[in-house]
Amino acid sequence: MPTLEQGKIEIRTREIFRQVHIVKILVGSTARGRPKRYEKEISITARSTILSEARFVYDLNDHDDRWTCDIEDCGALLILTTRNLSAKAVERARRLRFVQILGSPERVDIAACKQREIVVSALPDPRHIAVAEHTLMFILSIARQAWAGHCAVIRRENPLGLEPIRTTQIKRHTNWLDLPGDSFGLMADKTLGLIGFGGIGQAVARRARCLGMRVVYTKRARLSSETENMLGISYLPLPDLLRVADVVSLHASQREGAAPLIGKNELRLMKSDSVFINTARGNQVDQSALFDSLRNRRIGGAALDVFAIEPVLTDEFHGLSNVMLTPHTAGIMPPGRRFKDVLINLEAFFKKENVAGLI
Repeated sequence: MPTLEQGKIEIRTREIFRQVHIVKILVGSTARGRPKRYEKEISITARSTILSEARFVYDLNDHDDRWTCDIEDCGALLILTTRNLSAKAVERARRLRFVQILGSPERVDIAACKQREIVVSALPDPRHIAVAEHTLMFILSIARQAWAGHCAVIRRENPLGLEPIRTTQIKRHTNWLDLPGDSFGLMADKTLGLIGFGGIGQAVARRARCLGMRVVYTKRARLSSETENMLGISYLPLPDLLRVADVVSLHASQREGAAPLIGKNELRLMKSDSVFINTARGNQVDQSALFDSLRNRRIGGAALDVFAIEPVLTDEFHGLSNVMLTPHTAGIMPPGRRFKDVLINLEAFFKKENVAGLI
């Protein structure tokens, strides 16, 4: 015979499932991220939670506050960083009880939500973390000559003509490729310049600071001095950033059809031994000007995950030893991983358990 307490738990569980079954969860800012892909990923992740009973709908407006009529009867909102949620939109959301933000909360009117007693949570975007880790991989690989060394070893290079030996604790051939010592810089001695400082830029900055790097940034609207001090970063206008940075990493967003952020003039401002990294978008860089700078050694090197034309099916990069390339994979992660934490949080809210990231 079930106990009275077990009976209460069973009734509560049935009530939770009933509520979730009838709830509508609106996912905002999905046009850029290909809504079918988001729908598939959320479906994969939701299967292991009570949210498999919920009805997910997708709002395809991006970067604005023009919500569809679905906002008027949704019980919860899942918002990606790029989407606005103004007081006017909150007023339209008559049944809204919970707002889950994936990324930065800066575009959400928190005060308007609190006035309506709507619970708000913000959790880090795993995609931002993935791109940040990819960027750090580029920085470390170039600083430690990992890619150049790998290629040379694969080609069986032996510039000093050394006789192969069986190594021991004492006997070894250190740096048998005779790579110059001054090309192995320490991160603690370097300055990282970040162009754009949204969720990805901030994730890169936190990780670079752990390596001891000095971090400077530029963006359209400068952060407050309190935020800069908290993150241990400094602001510089773009020309000054390009002049002082040992590594320049692009993490900006740009409207369609705009001119590249980085062109011939910007590349000429960079130091002759500096490295340029792009994990944002290929159209934000004048790729011909970048090729020219690399071929003529006007900059030290480049690491690119994105390109003006994808896939890259030309020989433009052939013969360049100062470039590292990946096939637009910086943001890739296991299916469903991007939405795992926020869906677990949504489940916790409906089960009246502890919700992470409360604002």
